[in-house]
Amino acid sequence: MFERIYRLAASRIAARRQERRRARALESIAAFREKAERIYWDILEGRKLDGHLEDPDLPKEIRAIAECVRARTGGGPTAPPPLGAGTMSVVIPHYNHAQYLGDCLEGLCRQTVAPAEVIVVDDLSCDRPELPRICKEFEGRLNLRLLLPETKLYCGGARQMGAEAATSEIVVLHDADDVSHPQRLEITRRLFLQRPETLNVTAGWVPFEGEAVDYVKEFDLQVLDRSAIGPDELAAAMVRLFAEQLFCQKVCGQARPGHYGIHKRYGTTGAHPAYRRHLVSLHPWPMPGRFVFTRYEDYEFNLLVFLCGRKSLHVDLPLVYYRQRSTTYQLAPAAGK
Repeated sequence: MFERIYRLAASRIAARRQERRRARALESIAAFREKAERIYWDILEGRKLDGHLEDPDLPKEIRAIAECVRARTGGGPTAPPPLGAGTMSVVIPHYNHAQYLGDCLEGLCRQTVAPAEVIVVDDLSCDRPELPRICKEFEGRLNLRLLLPETKLYCGGARQMGAEAATSEIVVLHDADDVSHPQRLEITRRLFLQRPETLNVTAGWVPFEGEAVDYVKEFDLQVLDRSAIGPDELAAAMVRLFAEQLFCQKVCGQARPGHYGIHKRYGTTGAHPAYRRHLVSLHPWPMPGRFVFTRYEDYEFNLLVFLCGRKSLHVDLPLVYYRQRSTTYQLAPAAGK
């Protein structure tokens, strides 16, 4: 009898302790969100960040973002150089996706506006010997280059190597196991030419499994006026994501990965942005040894370009077909591991 009463009392005490820990965690989260929102708008509105950086209780991720923005912008937004014809280089990081690479390249052959070049960067894949044969099948159809680095780069490093090798005005990222809608490059180029101050463009996506999808939809380019989401609307949507994701911190025992973008009819694929080539050296893709605030390369890259330049767009059309149940994304290890 006594043992039963003891167990019941111990259980109640443990439950009360757990509830107190949860309440403290929620209070901390609320304070984090409020502080994050203030800093977010100060960054976007070009205010001085020195006061925030002097706060000893500033979360390390927010501090890293503020310091990075200040270092990369010098207090002012990034201004793009004049845009010419809007030439595009497609960069494809590749890791063990030889079975899908043909579908990816075939989708680029079908583009209504052809890329000036396509650069495949292999990240020490087990199936590397197959890549020259696959690329050779597209000779005469694509201006295709295959880069074979001898060191492990991870996805961010492979993207950066391809972007640095690109020669066009616009760099378009593309995962090796996904497929682009035939008008993706045409719509991307049109957006950059219509809004030459734009720094980067993300697009909507739809999932598929198995065989590559067959295209049944042709977009009237007039829909761009309704589908293109500008920086003001994007900023209003991102403040909630910025404040609530808490980056890599654990919230009540769960880690939350970063997410960039806005959800309308379609989501945002952070792995497939198109951006002005002059950003290549200013905004290098994150990789082991040079992460700023998280290990999620897509989120970190797009968010920092957006915060530093304040000239990002999203097109709410399904321009990327995302293959499910593959290993497109491989989380890079933390620095020193």
